[in-house]
Amino acid sequence: MDKMWWNEQWMGYPIGPWYSENSNVYPASTLQVVAKLVKHNKYFEQMYLPGQGHNLGSDYITKRIYEFFWKNIKESR
Repeated sequence: MDKMWWNEQWMGYPIGPWYSENSNVYPASTLQVVAKLVKHNKYFEQMYLPGQGHNLGSDYITKRIYEFFWKNIKESR
């Protein structure tokens, strides 16, 4: 996970197509976190969205985000 932000500090503004082409996080870092959560019996939710950018992107993603918040807000009442 060393310097996973490194390329973003040099991309500048305005943000163009080079942003999504150069701003990926190495997936092994995410899976290391998942492994630790499992090892310590922690509950978590994770969803992979291959080929998506940094924004919400599609109706599917927006729907899943709303469902997540609705479920968790409703359960916290």
